[in-house]
Formats: sequence, C-alpha cells, structure tokens
Amino acid sequence: MTRTHHLTVRGLMGLLSLSSWLALGTPAAHAADYSFNCISGNNAQSCADGQNRLSLQVTHAGGNQVDFTFRNLSTLGSSITEIYFDDGTLLGIASVIDSGDGVTFSQVGSANPSNLPSGGNMSPAFVATQGFVVDTGNGGPTKGVENKLDGGTQEFATIRFDLINGKTFADTLAALNGPLGDGNDLRVGVHVRSFSNGSSESFVTATAVPEPESGLLAIAALGVTGLLGARRRPR
Repeated sequence: MTRTHHLTVRGLMGLLSLSSWLALGTPAAHAADYSFNCISGNNAQSCADGQNRLSLQVTHAGGNQVDFTFRNLSTLGSSITEIYFDDGTLLGIASVIDSGDGVTFSQVGSANPSNLPSGGNMSPAFVATQGFVVDTGNGGPTKGVENKLDGGTQEFATIRFDLINGKTFADTLAALNGPLGDGNDLRVGVHVRSFSNGSSESFVTATAVPEPESGLLAIAALGVTGLLGARRRPR
C-alpha cells in the first residue's frame, strides 16, 4: 500500500511538472484564427458554406498594431465585399493591404450598407464603429475577396489597426473571446455577396480555432485536474 501511494504521488508530481513546463515553455501566441457564424439565414447552403470556409486570422503586427486578415475558401462562388468592426481595443485603421488580383478594399466613412446586414437582429445588436468599415467601393475593376475555384492564388485582405493607448495584442484577443455586452467585447462582421445560388449573407466572428500546443497544454491540465479530483464549472 505504501509503495502504491508513493508511485501515485510521483506520477502526479511528474504530470504537474509537465504542465508547468508546457505553460512556461510555450511562447506567447502571436496569431489566432477565427471562424464565423452566419446571422442572416437567407440561404441555408450559403450560410453553411460561409461558416465552414470563411476565415479570419488575427496577428500581432508589432508594436501597438494588430492585423486582421480575411480569406475566402468557399466551395460556392462568393465574394467578401464589406468588413465591419464593432468596438473593442481598436483606435483606428492604419492601413489596408490587399493580395492584388483586383482585390481593392479601402476605408470608407459610410459603406453601403453602413452597418452589417442583419446585425441589428443580434443581441446585443452589432453596430459598426464609425470609421471602422472597409469595402470595395462602386464601379471600376474593384472586387472583394473571392474564392479561387479555378485553383488560382488565394486572395486576402488585411486590415491593420492601431490599438488604443495601453491596449495590447493579448487584450485584443481577450476582447474577441470575451462575453458580449460587457463593454469590452470586439466583434468582426463580413458581408458576402454573389453566392453562386444568388444569395448574400452576413457573418460574425465565432470561436477561436485552438493552436496545437494549446490543445496539448489543455490535455495536461485536464490530467492534473482529474487526479486532483477537481471540477471546472462549464463556461
């Protein structure tokens, strides 16, 4: 009995050490990937396709700046044409970076539509912050971020933001992941037009896609929690 107890303690201490090593050895995240939820529901096929195929990567651009990069891997013909930001840690748009191939986004005082379609039906309502909207404009050769069903170069648009003085990249991720309606939350919405079935849909950022090392750390933490007999309250 004494020997069994001794081995259990050793195993527990080893697992604790592993968890501590992972926590200390894993570098701070400099990027996070997000999926989207469809909020308009004009067409079930388009909504499902966008939720599975639209992506946002949030990256620390250095200093007091954060990049928001949008990609479209839709299996239907579609184009991201307007991008909206609702509050959070953002101070103002520093620059807009396009992939080329005709993708041309620019900051606008008032997009058309001025707020994310169907955003007002959310609770709390999605209200685009003044000056935090980019779109493709009207006329000319401009276009949004399209999928490349022909296997061409993947298109993207990156919106670089300056952060509010004193706010950090970590604060920005916390605002994206935090509870809605607490005054510190950040939501990002995209309006996608020209689905091949004739519909257009609106999407808002959903949960972050976990990084592999985060999953490993979570497994270690779960093992420690199980051995200690503790229970975590569901979020």
